[in-house]
Amino acid sequence: MTKAIKSESSHEINIRFYNEHAVKLAEQYDSTQFEAVHQAWLPILKKSIRGSKLVCRILDIGAGSGRDAKFLAQLSTDENLIQVFAVEPAYSLAKQGKNNTSKITTKNTLPVTWLNDSLPYLLVTKAVNLKFDLILLSAVWMHIPLGKRSDSINSLKGLLTPNGKLIITLRHQRGSGSSGDERIMYKVSIEELQALCSNNELTVIEHTQLEQDKLGRDQVQWQTVVISHVNNCGSEEQKLFYEQ
Repeated sequence: MTKAIKSESSHEINIRFYNEHAVKLAEQYDSTQFEAVHQAWLPILKKSIRGSKLVCRILDIGAGSGRDAKFLAQLSTDENLIQVFAVEPAYSLAKQGKNNTSKITTKNTLPVTWLNDSLPYLLVTKAVNLKFDLILLSAVWMHIPLGKRSDSINSLKGLLTPNGKLIITLRHQRGSGSSGDERIMYKVSIEELQALCSNNELTVIEHTQLEQDKLGRDQVQWQTVVISHVNNCGSEEQKLFYEQ
């Protein structure tokens, strides 16, 4: 009797790719600066840090090379302590990230905590039993299959403080929509994200127009989306989103 061969899931295929190309990808990610990639929502980051009590807790999901986690952790001061948790399911890429964040020497910086976890359920992260003032999902959403996105949003909602902000970057692919390598990516849209938020008592505060890829890939464009609980939104956040 022939034993059936189990096919790889899109998650397994993507994790394998990130593990096999971890060093090259880390170099690619680290070639750009946090401020350049995330310029649109820097004012919201600053407000989140100032508005938190005692410690501002930030969750970086899909932390990769640790570029963003390192930058965020180094913003910690005596007046505004910052505690960063970095989630990365690809072991080899997480190794690069841990090495990157271990080099932080800034005074008052708390160590970055790395977690091997992934959407849609984030079970390891939930077990930490903390809520986060800011959750960053950078270059991740396109990897989440459409059928798992509602559960993903629900998990993220459960990890967000009442006044917290969820930042999601959407990767829009021109042409065929293919990633150009072995990675599997799915279509994204602001309309879908708005509908998912509405069904989970969240709301899209604001979003950018399509922006050019910071790595110079002509076929790739990005869009930044800021999300909060439905009872915590208003014109102040919308105005702050565009301040420079």
